[in-house]
Amino acid sequence: MNIQPNKHIPFAQLSTSHRFLYMVSATVAIGLLRPWSLNAEEISEDLMRIWDEQKYTPEDVLSFSRMADRLKPHLAKYSGQDACTRFTDYTKRQRRKAAN
Repeated sequence: MNIQPNKHIPFAQLSTSHRFLYMVSATVAIGLLRPWSLNAEEISEDLMRIWDEQKYTPEDVLSFSRMADRLKPHLAKYSGQDACTRFTDYTKRQRRKAAN
């Protein structure tokens, strides 16, 4: 399949390499919003919907930082606003790590 880098391609027709780059950009965007990452299952449907709604192109995923900046507003619902209060006590965090 001949892919034109500046034309929108539905997510279902994207190549594996472009899907991978898109997922990495989304991971960067989410990492900027919350201190820990989500599972791919938690965000994959939203990422497919965002790709098709915003009509991103394969060329868009070539720059991680630009794509992450474009995704941040769409992924804001995943921000961990309560993240700072979860492990405020260092000893509790250490006990939790030891338990796992």
